[in-house]
Amino acid sequence: SSDLSIPQDLGQFYQWFQTISQLLQVPMTNFPAHNYVCQIVTWKRDNVFKLYETLEKHSNRHWIETFCNCWNISEYVLYGVFVDQVLGDQSGHFYDQAQICHHYWREEFLSSEDLKRFILEIEPYQVAVMISAKANISISQYENLFQLIPQI
Repeated sequence: SSDLSIPQDLGQFYQWFQTISQLLQVPMTNFPAHNYVCQIVTWKRDNVFKLYETLEKHSNRHWIETFCNCWNISEYVLYGVFVDQVLGDQSGHFYDQAQICHHYWREEFLSSEDLKRFILEIEPYQVAVMISAKANISISQYENLFQLIPQI
């Protein structure tokens, strides 16, 4: 699906990949790049500790200080690039293309009709729904939301 890869001209993502490439001392990611930012993300505890160690080794600072001194960074992209480019097959992760969360990230207002259309687009394999607070839907729309969701 098109939302699984990021074109190079998506500025913020490009900056994140640049920062992470420098932090992890790995080659800059080629674009279009994998989109590690999503609603349901799994991280392995052991991999997180390996990430901490790598950040500290490359920066000679505590990992929190290293991370907090970066202006353009995404924790999702950092972990994803670390798992893919540093740990590789040893990460214990596998890629699953299924989008099990139906989502709306845009900042445009969702009218009641838009919300109904959004809900009707939920696929049977999607077990979660995420609507950004920036969609500015009203409390009454939220109250009616569950009435719109098709019964399983």
